[in-house]
Amino acid sequence: MKDVKFQVLWKDRITADVEIKNNKAHIKKYDPDPIRHLFPWENTDAYHVAEILEGRCWPRNRDNINDLLHACGLKEYDVMGIIKATHGCMYNDETWIRFEGENLTYDDVNLRRDW
Repeated sequence: MKDVKFQVLWKDRITADVEIKNNKAHIKKYDPDPIRHLFPWENTDAYHVAEILEGRCWPRNRDNINDLLHACGLKEYDVMGIIKATHGCMYNDETWIRFEGENLTYDDVNLRRDW
């Protein structure tokens, strides 16, 4: 996994800062509620972070996976590429990912908003 920095948010509350550098991950948690944490540890490796993030992606064997990847500008299944495109949003919770340099709020990524 490439070096990257991102924040984990619950709605608009930052619950953690994550930095991956040289395949090592450092996670600084801000929220005491364990329900709002994606990562159970503060220091781990990039592999474990990617494993957790893949749980916020579409299944690799989904019937229309190539269409979804194409919509994200991806040619192959790439966990970080999918997370960058979808912000790790899921319909069943309010947790999401914001990457360094982004200025997004929960309203920008919320999948359950009324249209």
